[in-house]
Amino acid sequence: MSTLPQFLSAGAGAALTGTDLDAVKRRERPRVLVARGSRMRTKAALLDEVSAVLQFPLDFGGNWDALADSLGDLDWLGGPEAVVLGIAQAEQVLADEPDLLATFVAVLADREVRVLLAVSEHADGPGVRSVWAGSGLTVEALA
Repeated sequence: MSTLPQFLSAGAGAALTGTDLDAVKRRERPRVLVARGSRMRTKAALLDEVSAVLQFPLDFGGNWDALADSLGDLDWLGGPEAVVLGIAQAEQVLADEPDLLATFVAVLADREVRVLLAVSEHADGPGVRSVWAGSGLTVEALA
């Protein structure tokens, strides 16, 4: 279990889970930009939501390679160290195409994106952590 400051100082390629991203957004830097898992149930929807939240260029290609390229160049947001991708309702991410979660996680890990996962109150937090960890992401609970 880690605190947010420990997580942020440790670098990237990992995720924390908790339930209240708004509290994190109010008190911490770097900026936490929150994507909605409910809008990320398919690959196409995920790419659209992430590109909107992270303000990708208008010519974003809408595929895994374009996602990797854009995540590798976040200069318009102050660079990768200035941004944390928050994902609310993480239990819904790629729920309609679950076999693609490992690919999404691999792109995040390859580009060393820091991720905060928040689950809905009714969701199984440990189960969500297990699914994401099983897809290759190092996941800890937020203290």
